[in-house]
Amino acid sequence: MKNKKALYYLLPVNILVWGFAIYRIVSYGNETNSAAHTETGNIPEVFVMPVPDTFSLLLNYPDPFLKNSPNVKKTFSANKIQHKETSKKVETTEKKQTLIKQLPTIVYKGMVRNQKTEKAIALVSIEGKELSWVCGETQQGLKLLQILPDSIKIGMNKKTMYVKR
Repeated sequence: MKNKKALYYLLPVNILVWGFAIYRIVSYGNETNSAAHTETGNIPEVFVMPVPDTFSLLLNYPDPFLKNSPNVKKTFSANKIQHKETSKKVETTEKKQTLIKQLPTIVYKGMVRNQKTEKAIALVSIEGKELSWVCGETQQGLKLLQILPDSIKIGMNKKTMYVKR
């Protein structure tokens, strides 16, 4: 019984706290709701005028997407915006687009290897047609040059390209 003094102080505090909690629970059912007995006819209506929003957008910042574009140069004037395009970049993109238009859609599905002969066969989809392709074989003007586990090497018109899985 080292802390007898603390016990004498804490016991009455504990009884007061529990007594207050029990009093609140018991008296909860006996309260009359004062808000239910008020008359609603005497309450004046409060009319609040809406305050219009006053804001403005500051749109004089540069376009973040066209900031580093090398092929478009902007010239601003008071009346209109003029776009000037450099001819070098346009020519190279046109050449790439014609090359892309000539290539069919090629999807490399995977590789099957014969365990006895160690011969690899590539499973490829060209323009939606499923093909099994052996190295050195030509299909639709495309020649399969090499089969790798993650890609295939294809030759077309003296150009080579890799198609990844």
